[in-house]
Amino acid sequence: MEKYKIVISGYYGFNNAGDEAMLLAILQALRKTFHAPDITVISGNPSATSETFGVDTVPRFGIWPILKALFRSDFLISGGGSLLQDVTSWKSMVYYLTIIIVGVLFRKRVYLYSQGIGPVRYRVIRIILKHVLNHVDAITVRDKESKGFLQRLGVHRKIYTTADAVLSL
Repeated sequence: MEKYKIVISGYYGFNNAGDEAMLLAILQALRKTFHAPDITVISGNPSATSETFGVDTVPRFGIWPILKALFRSDFLISGGGSLLQDVTSWKSMVYYLTIIIVGVLFRKRVYLYSQGIGPVRYRVIRIILKHVLNHVDAITVRDKESKGFLQRLGVHRKIYTTADAVLSL
């Protein structure tokens, strides 16, 4: 049986209860779906995330460890929360988009999981978002507003609306 190598990107390791619950929900779903998956989480506090969730980790701003993990992976999950919006910070959105872009460029299967997407104020970021998301393998959003935003943006991939993954806990 094949052992999948999975990288999870999100706002993990910052003691945010909602994001940590999201990670737990994603991990539970993956462990139910795949036999003993090899999971690496990109984290702001790698040692705490590793200890709490029993996963491998790489530091959030460790460029080479992130690239290495993505290169060796079978797929990338950009998971949960409202990562793809530029109201909080455009830099944060560029960060998450860059990880997705690397996954696409490395020809990995890339999944957006239970995302709340938008708003996106900057035109250039909207253009990049549209092009990048038209190259991912699957998109699930947690609300109809996110789905509508992506459709208006011109994302042509099938977009599934699901409940927030934390509700599965």
